[in-house]
Amino acid sequence: MLVRAVGYRGTALPGLPFDETTGTIPNASGRVLRDGAATPGEYVAGWTKRGPTGVIGTNRREADETVDALLTDAPKLPRAPAREPGAILELFVSRGVPVVTWSGWHAIDRAETDLGKTHGRPKVRISERPVMLRAASRGTTAQPDGHQPPEDSPPRRQTWRQEES
Repeated sequence: MLVRAVGYRGTALPGLPFDETTGTIPNASGRVLRDGAATPGEYVAGWTKRGPTGVIGTNRREADETVDALLTDAPKLPRAPAREPGAILELFVSRGVPVVTWSGWHAIDRAETDLGKTHGRPKVRISERPVMLRAASRGTTAQPDGHQPPEDSPPRRQTWRQEES
């Protein structure tokens, strides 16, 4: 399962317990709790685990704790059925969801580095999704219609707050 983890406050997910007051999923060492008992195979990390507190180092320690719990539990968890590795990509593409591939991620990284140079910084993060997807398409982005940008497409210069074109 893929879960987007961006933002300041956790929000409820269907089927998972959630504490509206704290914006967290009840847990013990990252294991999701239902009626006070850990649920096998369900884990939580970050602000949804502890609330909006701490710094990057806190996130790392807390993520390590959750991963340790998962690794401890793994031998006892049921095995997932064998799956085709590319199936998720095909599913997203069939639903019209633009998928950023590894080369697309590298293209975003290059665009952010290039943008940083224009601002006298090592890198400027591109936070606008349409701009990020355009940057990714210079690497390769799986497109719903199978269209790939031409290899010789010149990169367009990005500005930090570029509007959707």
